[in-house]
Amino acid sequence: MTSTINSALWSQYHAFSPHRGRLAAEWLAQHLPLKNAEIADLGCGTGGASLQLARCGSRVTAVDIRSEALQLLETQASQEGLSISIHCQDVLEWRAVRALDAILLWDVLEHVADPSHLLAQCSRSLKETGVLCFSTPNKWSPIHLLCDPHYSLPLISCMQRAAIKKIIVHSLHWFEADKPDIAQLLSWRDLNRMLEKSQLKSRWQIREVAALALAQPQALWNRAWHLALVRRLCAWNIAGPLVARTPQRPGWLSQWLMPTFYVLARKK
Repeated sequence: MTSTINSALWSQYHAFSPHRGRLAAEWLAQHLPLKNAEIADLGCGTGGASLQLARCGSRVTAVDIRSEALQLLETQASQEGLSISIHCQDVLEWRAVRALDAILLWDVLEHVADPSHLLAQCSRSLKETGVLCFSTPNKWSPIHLLCDPHYSLPLISCMQRAAIKKIIVHSLHWFEADKPDIAQLLSWRDLNRMLEKSQLKSRWQIREVAALALAQPQALWNRAWHLALVRRLCAWNIAGPLVARTPQRPGWLSQWLMPTFYVLARKK
């Protein structure tokens, strides 16, 4: 990959992995005891969440297609004496060997070729009392229409994967032609249809996750001006009241305005 206008942003994203990991563990802890829980972290990257969950006593399976990211996770787990089952494979090919208490998909669905299939596979892999926690950017968010969260380009967030690939691979030459995880954003309508098909009932967790993130803004916000704005709002005691007004269910306007969906799903 050549240097792109997003290189610095992605470096920051990787550096903030431990913050996202702590936030993910805190989010899951609101819905199940982490001690001895069987949890799969799919699309785990360098494993911020996997490591934190293992520190909390969970039995973690970490899956990602990027071997270099998994090597970093394996090294860190070994240094801390943590036992994490690590698998280098496409998450679409992953199969759970036993029923799980929880599955985490943090910014993963938009990267896979068939997110509906992945949600169905997650549904089949959960215990009857299990939970699926996922986040994914909103295709129609005005913020993303102006500046896509993956490539920092206007209007690319509403395009299909083939068109995006033509721009970032063939025109701009930012990535190799065989890049497997080009992001295509999803709308709430897309997600709701997939969840229904997978026999999953869902509940928005945007307010809950945002409230947790106020204590560690790097867990959600990576761009410098985003972080500066959130920290200023916190200093002015405005951030908390704003988060408290965040919609807890998908209304017609909130479906368009939410930058990122944070969702808890269970079997019907």
